[in-house]
Amino acid sequence: MKSLKRLIVVSEFVDEEINSTGLYWNKIIQCLETKKLTIEIISSKSSIERSGFQSGNYKLHKVDPPQINSDNFFFSSFNKVIMALFIFYKVVVKTHKNDLVLSGTNPNILMAFIATFHRFMRFKWLILVHDIFPENTLPPKILTKTGILYKALKLVFDFSYSRPDHFISIGRDMSEVISTKTDAKITYIPNFFDFNNIEVVENHLHNNEYISLAYSGNFGKLQDIDNIFKAICILGKTDKKFFFSGNGTYKNRVKDFCDKNENLGVKFLDDGINNNLIDISIVPLIGGMYGLAVPSKAYFSLGHNKPLLVVGDSNSELHLTIKENNDIGWFTEAGNPKALANLINSISRETLQSMTNKPKLVAQRSYSYEVVAKQYRELINQYL
Repeated sequence: MKSLKRLIVVSEFVDEEINSTGLYWNKIIQCLETKKLTIEIISSKSSIERSGFQSGNYKLHKVDPPQINSDNFFFSSFNKVIMALFIFYKVVVKTHKNDLVLSGTNPNILMAFIATFHRFMRFKWLILVHDIFPENTLPPKILTKTGILYKALKLVFDFSYSRPDHFISIGRDMSEVISTKTDAKITYIPNFFDFNNIEVVENHLHNNEYISLAYSGNFGKLQDIDNIFKAICILGKTDKKFFFSGNGTYKNRVKDFCDKNENLGVKFLDDGINNNLIDISIVPLIGGMYGLAVPSKAYFSLGHNKPLLVVGDSNSELHLTIKENNDIGWFTEAGNPKALANLINSISRETLQSMTNKPKLVAQRSYSYEVVAKQYRELINQYL
């Protein structure tokens, strides 16, 4: 009797509770379950215990490395390296020559470890790329292109990108960047929204006095927050109100701005933002991130029937999404607060009414879990 093919899924997060990366991995693993496969999961102990996979037909391999509880950049980086080493050890112990390994790009250094192992153990390796390191450290000026550390990391990760047999890219701009690093196959499969068990309301204006725009998520160096603030100041008092909620490096800066500029219709919500009570979702990314990342927030917003206000690079994945689908939002280049202010000022109630339910329809057609799950199954079936 022919033995089942083993699919080994490798990710630090595989649960829906902590971040979008874990949510996506959780859904992807579920959609790949088939009688042709034995699925084994290598992940952190805490994430596996939150994932629901313990009651499923999976072989689970938990890692539980010591971690330092600190927001300090050095300790945070140290934690990632230790986590990657523990996960890598499990990969080495559990992976055999004819296995199919599906991993991601977080923690970043894990990719380099697996690439080295892959040189000696010729299993089939597929990698889902959520962001491209170390190039994604340049736009926020974490590293500099001429720096010794960046050059060393670039050398290591250029080698790492030469090893996988197949790349899964979440953006067409990302596919373009990956193609400069490898001759391997690249398949574009976008992020998605799961409509199951989620009530999505019809899109309509929620207040006759103002149009509400909201950003909820991480406040970090990549989110072009200062550009948004400058645009709000240029706008002054208008029929637009802005709501912010989330965490991250710049959370206190965001709260401080909101406290000092209440007269401009700005408010920080500590308890989160109710998607059903806002009109437009802001999806910002600083300039220079072309092909290096795709904000998952956009797909959740479309699924919740919200038009997008995308701030980013021209012809990036989300810009293409706006251009290819009528009436689901607007795009403006990052780093240009005057252009952003003019765009926001031009948005009218009539324009919003004309977009009624179109974001949800686009999400159902192109970015629903069912549509994307089929693409993942078809890809994995190529290796069975």
